[in-house]
Amino acid sequence: MLSPMGIMMEMRSSYGMQLGTGTYNLLPSLTYLGSAGHLGWGAQMKARIALEDENDEGYRWGNLYEATAWLSYKLTDGLSGTAHLAASTQDEIHRADSQIGGAFQGTYPEYYGGERIEALLRLNGHIPLGHGTMARVSIEAGVPLYQNLDGPQLERDWSLA
Repeated sequence: MLSPMGIMMEMRSSYGMQLGTGTYNLLPSLTYLGSAGHLGWGAQMKARIALEDENDEGYRWGNLYEATAWLSYKLTDGLSGTAHLAASTQDEIHRADSQIGGAFQGTYPEYYGGERIEALLRLNGHIPLGHGTMARVSIEAGVPLYQNLDGPQLERDWSLA
């Protein structure tokens, strides 16, 4: 890593730049679906729970819990709309990697995690391509209703996917 003084330093990038958690994790999820006519609904709960106290670098990501509930309506044979609420809570990173350091927010384990609740709207389209195949096109926009993040993290103003 290059320091502001132009010196090369032996260190790793921040926790958020690592390729994974480095631990074995339990990933349970439970989904409920229902429908009646043009109306559909559902809910899902899922988690990422670390099964180890630390990874090879001496830290572990905090457990992550997510829940979402949705209501959808079939507008036409190829188009539906969905409204849903999504909530998540994540614990801070436990312990620290001695090779991750510096004076910026991504290097502090206690600055990861927090809670968020979002409201989202989605349009789903199914386009027939012929020969029994379909393409699915979707657009989703969301806004946070509540955010309580650990440390000086960037809050989310809106999302579009």
